[in-house]
Amino acid sequence: MKQRSQLLRFLLGLFALSQLVGFVMMWFPQALHGPGFSFQLAPNGMAFDEVAGLTVAQAVLSVVLDLVALAVLLWGLWHLDCMLRNARGPAIFSVVNIAHLRLFAGAAAVSTALSIAEVPLRGLLFKYLLGDLGARIKMSVSSSDLFLALLCVVFYLVADMMHAARKLAQENEAFV
Repeated sequence: MKQRSQLLRFLLGLFALSQLVGFVMMWFPQALHGPGFSFQLAPNGMAFDEVAGLTVAQAVLSVVLDLVALAVLLWGLWHLDCMLRNARGPAIFSVVNIAHLRLFAGAAAVSTALSIAEVPLRGLLFKYLLGDLGARIKMSVSSSDLFLALLCVVFYLVADMMHAARKLAQENEAFV
């Protein structure tokens, strides 16, 4: 279990790093252009050229909105990492590990919801806070978003099953 846990923690670190690099690439595309090299990622609900056309206020607002979802996701990944660090022997069913798994599942669900809400919220804020009356309010939900939400629910249910198993084990110890 220790080797698998270390591998999963390594992959989790790579995933977190990819999220950070992706964030920088989306909102600061000029950072990854060089002679003969160009790589771009588009933020949710925006085309590549739209990012370059944002005013400073729009760009700051967009980065802050996206940063909130990223911060929640990274916080959840940190809890998953804590759980994997503790996943040795009977400690896997500890109250602390169950709490880490629940917090990861909740953070992943909130981050997904924030990512979905980011696109229409960005349009609303551009239109009504920044006065860009031409801003369009868009919304899109992909099957990947829905699957991720389902996966978060499954992880939360697994945490509940772990808690129930822990209670049952304690009752059995008390009975014997």
